Amino acid sequence: MNREDLLKQLHQVKELRELLDEKEELLRTMKSIALEAMNVEDSRRIVLNQSFQDLQNQVTYLGSKISVSFPEVLNNSIE
Repeated sequence: MNREDLLKQLHQVKELRELLDEKEELLRTMKSIALEAMNVEDSRRIVLNQSFQDLQNQVTYLGSKISVSFPEVLNNSIE
């Protein structure tokens, strides 16, 4: 591999890490919402459920974006 290829891979890994960090933050927020929902009244639980579903959609989108945008980085990390 030449220098340009390595720099390109480094850039891809940094982008991937940013997306994974974002996904991790969403998952932590979802966990907090789930824990809060266990101890609140029904009306609040409905609001929390909607927020949880919105976050779940964002996690799904990020997962797809990661899989589509970085298959070569993911494959290289498995080998």
